[in-house]
Amino acid sequence: MKNDNIKILGYARFLRSLLRYFDDDYFKDYESTLNLTYNLYAAVIKTYQERDTSGKEIKRVCKFAFSKIVKNAEVKPFKTEAHLHCAMKKLLDYISVYDIDCFESNALLTLQRLMAALEMRFYKAFGMEIDDYRVKVYDCGDCLVPNEPDIYV
Repeated sequence: MKNDNIKILGYARFLRSLLRYFDDDYFKDYESTLNLTYNLYAAVIKTYQERDTSGKEIKRVCKFAFSKIVKNAEVKPFKTEAHLHCAMKKLLDYISVYDIDCFESNALLTLQRLMAALEMRFYKAFGMEIDDYRVKVYDCGDCLVPNEPDIYV
């Protein structure tokens, strides 16, 4: 079971980061943030299944199991808004709009709005773009998109 949760723990970190860096104007409560996170997770799974040529079937955990894993995970949010932006960008670049349903599409639109708000806030605070070469972040989106199908649920 431990291997099955590797990527989902990345979503737990993503969820905690959303709650940390965005206030009540963006999310009414924990549940709405969880819905967004789960729909992004589902969109990544669907996109991966469309791109995968190995023929392996990838199981997606149900929303209840996902919420239980995410809620009980002992992970910390990303250290900075720039790290969160990096993860958001990785998700946005990975997800194919052709393979997702309306809930996941709405989650993708919400993700784009959140990214724009983060970019604007960063620019106002520091006077530079959040993805400027002077802003140093490690590639933190790898915990959200699949590299190897064996460890992805």
